[in-house]
Amino acid sequence: MTYIEGGTKNLILVRGVSGSGKTTFVEEFIENISLSIATDDFFVLDGIYTFDRNYLAEYHQRCIDSVESEMETPSTEGWCNIVVHNTFTGQWEMQPYLDLAEKYGYNVYTIIIENRHKSESIHGVPKDAIKAQRDRFEVVL
Repeated sequence: MTYIEGGTKNLILVRGVSGSGKTTFVEEFIENISLSIATDDFFVLDGIYTFDRNYLAEYHQRCIDSVESEMETPSTEGWCNIVVHNTFTGQWEMQPYLDLAEKYGYNVYTIIIENRHKSESIHGVPKDAIKAQRDRFEVVL
């Protein structure tokens, strides 16, 4: 694939604590997506989500690598919207994606999903882990 010069290249980082509805938001409200990916995607084997902390760093890297691969060979449609929906509680978690956006000339947008509907994590993330995510969540305005 070859990117059409003059088209729009966007990297959209969707942030929020576990259970906030990041994936649902992406599926229901963002259109024209070239790639939609989350680190959680790599924990799904045969349709079953199985979290194993031992693979967390590897799967985060696979997510980053997938985004870079898409950026290297974007759509011929004249646009390329890449959406990554992870917790991204701190700037350091977003930094590899921000670096890729700069390298490949992508606009960057961040969207924070608040858990105002008080839903539970579909992945069974313990409440104390979600509280820890809230406590370390950084917002830069």
